[in-house]
Amino acid sequence: MASQRITARKPWWDTDMPIEPHSSSEPMVDGERGFTIIELLVTLVISSLLAIAAFTFYLSTSNIINNENNVNAMWQRGRMAMAFIRESVESAGFGLPPNVCPNGTYAYDSATGAGVLNLVPISASVQSGSSSYPYDPTALSGIDTYSLTAIAGGGAIGDGAAAQVVSIPSTKSADMVLSNDSLVNSNDLFVVQTSGGVCLFGQITSVNQGVGNANQNVVHNSGKSIFNPPNGFSALDGNLSTNQFVNANFYDEGQTGFYIDTFSIANPNGSTGVPTLYVTQSTFASTSQATPQAVARGIVDIQILYGVANGTLTGAVQQWITPALYNATSNGAILAVKVAILARTTIPAQNQTSQPSYDLLGQVFKVPSSGGQAQGCQNGNCQAYTYHVFEETIPVRNAIWGES
Repeated sequence: MASQRITARKPWWDTDMPIEPHSSSEPMVDGERGFTIIELLVTLVISSLLAIAAFTFYLSTSNIINNENNVNAMWQRGRMAMAFIRESVESAGFGLPPNVCPNGTYAYDSATGAGVLNLVPISASVQSGSSSYPYDPTALSGIDTYSLTAIAGGGAIGDGAAAQVVSIPSTKSADMVLSNDSLVNSNDLFVVQTSGGVCLFGQITSVNQGVGNANQNVVHNSGKSIFNPPNGFSALDGNLSTNQFVNANFYDEGQTGFYIDTFSIANPNGSTGVPTLYVTQSTFASTSQATPQAVARGIVDIQILYGVANGTLTGAVQQWITPALYNATSNGAILAVKVAILARTTIPAQNQTSQPSYDLLGQVFKVPSSGGQAQGCQNGNCQAYTYHVFEETIPVRNAIWGES
């Protein structure tokens, strides 16, 4: 039987177009066969490798972006912390009596829970683990972290005494007899400059006219003010005598603008919390103990140096010394303060390791690679975080004004 032949309809542009049926016995030409199993496996492997490469690139890029975001956040917190400290240091000493009371003014500071406080413009002390929010990296990182206090007043004690103290019944008494009361009012803050060179701080809680309006009775320790010392002025200085108050100058500070800023680091969640810079701010119009307010998380250390003139009158810094070595008599006024802050990211960095130590004004902070849970480090490895040192020299503006 002759093979069939199928003839397609002749198009107008061509002649006959024979279409041959495909015979299974005839070999396939290229392009007509499917993929083999080996080819499919090779394609799958290549596709998998490309997917892994793309995912690895995405993951790496994501880690880089996350690290950059965390570092940027750390920079913002470090700058903000320094800005808060700078503002307080620059204003420190305004309204305080540097000429009348060069060695400071002693006050009872129940607002911050510190007890007796010397009202000097700038002071710093080593932090310990016994505070309300304990933080002490000495054992772990080999460094003493400082707490910084800046004090400014709203009056001008050196402008002249408002009155003289005629007498006091005893150093534990709540009363003082003044020469007059024309410039003093209830709730005003005041400083008494004793003949022994000791300046004492309090708050007037009432003013009562004396017999015959000759002398005035000022009640300064009636329990109405948290800034008045318990048991009278003897709580501030147990060596005082009543004779030292006779003819002592009485300076009235008014009622506004007086504040104390204390900057310290604390662990808000106990020993495993992220170290956070707090400021405890109180004014002498406060009615209760001040509550520490968080300024910036991830601040793990503060170091301080005082710039002093060493008794010269040039107004220029002659020496930089640590707070522990500062002596007001020999070193004179503090003209500037160097502050160094060590900031850290709040979460670990991806695929990065910090350097093992950082220099802060000549003091070395060692970053623990283990056991760092007390500093809020995940798994105890604090070197898995990113750090940066913020350092600034801050002039005490009031010291500059005082030299002009």
